[in-house]
Amino acid sequence: MYEIKEVDASGEIADIYNDLRKSLNIKVVNTIWRYLATIDGGLNWVWYSSKELYMSGKLEDINQKISDNIEFPELPLIPDNVLSSIGISEKDKLEIIQIIKKYNIGNAKNMIGLSCFLKTYDKNIFLKPNVIIGNKSSINSFSDRSEITNKKTWQLINSLSEMFVNTNHYIPFPPGLYIELARWPNFLSLVWAMLSGLKKNNHLPKYTAILNQRAEKIIEPLLENMIVKSIPENKKDVMVPIHNLVTIVMPKMIMVGHMLINSLSNKN
Repeated sequence: MYEIKEVDASGEIADIYNDLRKSLNIKVVNTIWRYLATIDGGLNWVWYSSKELYMSGKLEDINQKISDNIEFPELPLIPDNVLSSIGISEKDKLEIIQIIKKYNIGNAKNMIGLSCFLKTYDKNIFLKPNVIIGNKSSINSFSDRSEITNKKTWQLINSLSEMFVNTNHYIPFPPGLYIELARWPNFLSLVWAMLSGLKKNNHLPKYTAILNQRAEKIIEPLLENMIVKSIPENKKDVMVPIHNLVTIVMPKMIMVGHMLINSLSNKN
């Protein structure tokens, strides 16, 4: 189990989910929080350490700060007639763009917010290597989600997760952007085809380094908003996947998100 779904939450977990929705003005609790709920005390520790920062308003323009003036690799522009040929209507396109923009903002905000959490409890965290936690997020471990029942769609999500760097090795859940875009499997297939064209020249290390360097500078003045809580005995179970998330997975998804937005900007 890589998450506690909102419908399955009870007791303290349900209370924190409610607090997250109200505090962050969101309708759906993000995957990272649902994953932390599976770790004993993890959700409580991370959220109540970070809540003041998230509530301060200081993360609202983080997406622009972290990605401004970065020239991400270019994907081909996707003409509307190509989208139409794979069953993507103008309405679908607009919804897809809004989903990607939402994740670009959310990934940037959580990359900084969770980096502050890490730095609060380990000043040298970003000097440490990432730890592979195993290929826990195989298709079988999360394909029971009722909203995605097609095994081939899960295989596609898995292939996207493995591209550039295999995020399945670093976090035990698939990137949320791919889960939401799975409503349009044909579009996900197109995304895979476009991204695969970049594989020969893996741009990810370069942009991961740029984004991580920016993040380290951004978080320093924000640490004053963190609240230090008692450290649980299972600290490592929480810190390792978050470290992997903010230094590997989120930079990858920020790069992918911005490339896709640029690719969909075509008006043909």
